[in-house]
Amino acid sequence: MTFTHYAFADESSYTTDNNYGAISILNFRKEIKTPLEDAILPLLADIPNEYKWSNFQNPCYLNVSKNVFDILFQYAGQGDLRIDTIIWDNKDAAHKRNLTNTGEKLSILYYIRLRDMLANRWGSNTRWMILVDEQRQINWEELKQYLQYYSMVKNQKTLLGMDYDLAWHREHRCLFSIEDLTPVKSCDNHFIQIADLFAGMAAYSHNYSDQILTWLDSDSRRHYENNIAQPAFEFLEELKLDPKYIHRNKFIKYVYLKCKKRKYGVSIRNKKGLHTFQPKHPFNFFYAGPEK
Repeated sequence: MTFTHYAFADESSYTTDNNYGAISILNFRKEIKTPLEDAILPLLADIPNEYKWSNFQNPCYLNVSKNVFDILFQYAGQGDLRIDTIIWDNKDAAHKRNLTNTGEKLSILYYIRLRDMLANRWGSNTRWMILVDEQRQINWEELKQYLQYYSMVKNQKTLLGMDYDLAWHREHRCLFSIEDLTPVKSCDNHFIQIADLFAGMAAYSHNYSDQILTWLDSDSRRHYENNIAQPAFEFLEELKLDPKYIHRNKFIKYVYLKCKKRKYGVSIRNKKGLHTFQPKHPFNFFYAGPEK
C-alpha cells in the first residue's frame, strides 16, 4: 500500500525563555502536493531568506503570507488540507516536563499533536509520509514506534479486544500507519517552513496577547478620510509599535477574519491567543495550558 497523506511539522518558542510554545503540522492528501507546490513556490521566491516566523518583519512577508494562506484556505475548504497546532504553557507547574527544555518534553508534545492528527482527523487506514524539522533532542524512530503502537492497540481494543494478536490484522487494520518519519533541514523544505510560520504565529499570539488585543481594538476603531486610515481617538495615537509587530498582527487578524467568515471557530480573545474550540475544523489551534 502506497502512502496516502503528507505531514510537515515544526516547533516554535519551546524553551522556558518563552511563556508559551507551539508545534504546528501542515497535513494534506498526497494528491495535492504538486498543485500546492506549483501555487506556493513562486510566491516564496519573493522572500530573500528562509520563510519562517522569526523573519516576518516587513510588508513583503505580510503580502506573501496572505497569498500563501489564501491557497491553503482554498484546499482546506475542499477537505484536502489541515493545519493542526498545539500551544502549551512553558511555566505550567501542573506538567513538570513543561518547566524543562528537554527532549522528553518536546517528544511528548509532538506525540500528543501527531497522535490526534493521525488517529482523529482523516479517518482510518491512512498511510503517512511525515517530515519534521531537524531536532537532535528527539529520538524520531522511537516516536514513530510509539505512534504505530497506539494505532495498533487502539484498533484492537475497539474491534477485537486487547488479547487479539494476528499479524495480518496488525498489518492491515490499523487506524493509521507511517511509511516514514524523517527529520530534514527546514531550509530545504518549503512546507516545513510554512509549519514554522504557523507554529511561530500561534506561540506569538499567546506570548504577546495583550499587545495584540490592544492593537486589534485600536485598529477596529480607525476610520478613513480620503482612503487614509486615521485614529478615531487621540489616545490611539499613543499606541506605537515596532513595524514588525504591526505586520505580524495584521496577518493574525487576516487569518482570524477569514476563519471567522467560514465559521471555523477560531478565537483570539477567549484564551488570550489563538484557539479553535472544535478541533474538527481545518485550522485547529489547540491551547493546552491552564486558564488565563
